[in-house]
Order: sequence, then structure tokens, then C-alpha cells
Amino acid sequence: MTLELIGAGFGRTGTWSTFAALNRLGFPSYHMQEVIINKANKGHLDFWRKVANSPPGSQHDWNRVFANYRATVDNPGCCVWKELMAAYPRAKVLLTLHPRGAEAWYESTIDTIYFTENVWQFRVLEWLTPFGRKFGDMSRKLI
Repeated sequence: MTLELIGAGFGRTGTWSTFAALNRLGFPSYHMQEVIINKANKGHLDFWRKVANSPPGSQHDWNRVFANYRATVDNPGCCVWKELMAAYPRAKVLLTLHPRGAEAWYESTIDTIYFTENVWQFRVLEWLTPFGRKFGDMSRKLI
């Protein structure tokens, strides 16, 4: 399988709905939940940490994470959409935007994706667990 669609829209721009629709239409899709929840993707967080700690524009073995997918939407793929365009030149690029504009997107993002940055319990989780440390490193540097 090869990527046919690259989502360039950040989280909180309808990426979950797009992910669900693409999967329903027969386009297995990659979304942050594939990194966090999918046990078959155990090594993906380490891959994305490597991407996060590489210079912008670096190429990686993208097939390592996208081998079973035809599309990627949301983080972390949207953060490297230019690199993915170079690796998959025939893929279409889909830009999703928040329907109420940039300020509404920002508020939604702070209230959901980034609320963990301000909650002490998540700092403890990051300090205590290897997954938390890896995810925090990747998230702060890439997303």
C-alpha cells in the first residue's frame, strides 16, 4: 500500500471526522490514535520521536509507519506534509480548517490537545512512565 492522501490540516480541524469517513470509504487512514491506541503500531512513537528530533525537511523510512495505510490525517503526519509530498509525489494533499477560523481553532486546541501541558497530573505521568516521556518529547518538538 502507498499513501494516496496526505492531510495537511492540524488537529481540531475535522481530522477525526475525515479519518472516520476515509476509513469507511476504504482508505485505511493514519491518525494520532494509531500512535497512541493501536497496539500493532508499538514502534511508531519511537519513529515519530526520531522525526521530531531530526532537522526539518529530513526524509525517513515513511513506509515503516504508513505501510498499511492509504491516507494520513491529523498529527503527527500533518506536521511533515511537505516531506510526505516529496516521498509520495502522486498523493493528493487535503487541507482541513476549523470552520470558525483561526481563533476558534486555537481555543479548541488549547482546551483539548494542549490541556495536558497545564495539568500537573500529566507532568507526573510523563515523569513516571517511559511512554509519557517519549510522547511528551515528540509532541513538544513536532506538534
